[in-house]
Amino acid sequence: MKRSLTMISLLLLSACVTGGDPALTRIKPGMTQAEVASIMGEPVTRLALEDGDENWDYTRVLVRFSEKDRVEVITGRENAGLPATR
Repeated sequence: MKRSLTMISLLLLSACVTGGDPALTRIKPGMTQAEVASIMGEPVTRLALEDGDENWDYTRVLVRFSEKDRVEVITGRENAGLPATR
């Protein structure tokens, strides 16, 4: 019984961290834009930054790509205090 409760707790925690979207757990630093697009689809918006990086904005996550078009940072909106887009 204790083992079941621990497993349920871990599943609930992982759902909160990923916003309930299992696709988010598959995005890893170093992935290409094409790899992210194949998992998440097209972003709501794309923003080119002055330093050459690019942000892809999904409803519950912001993905930042380096100048080499590789994932640099993945930020969940709940964790970053960013407003959710609609």
